[in-house]
Amino acid sequence: MQELIFSFVKVMKIFFKLRAKSGENVTRTYYDEPKYQIHWEGETTKQTFLRTRVASVTYQENPGTTYDQASHYSYDVHGNVKTLVQEIGEANSKFKWLTHRSGGE
Repeated sequence: MQELIFSFVKVMKIFFKLRAKSGENVTRTYYDEPKYQIHWEGETTKQTFLRTRVASVTYQENPGTTYDQASHYSYDVHGNVKTLVQEIGEANSKFKWLTHRSGGE
């Protein structure tokens, strides 16, 4: 039985190495907790009210590298997207900052 498990592990390692070399893109979605520190105009932005919500979505051209593009979310107490920071382009140098205000906020 152990030999079968070791053989399976070897096959899976080879599979994942080949898959990583095939150039497949990777998109990841993170929930509930901030995964990354978000810097905007020299300050670190705090993500708020993330419980049961999307915190960040990242895209990688090549698996095993840092992300190439990302969207980071922050919410108001009602669950509406309050802030969206998008890192787009080379070296994540282009940012968009959108703030949603509703009612008397």
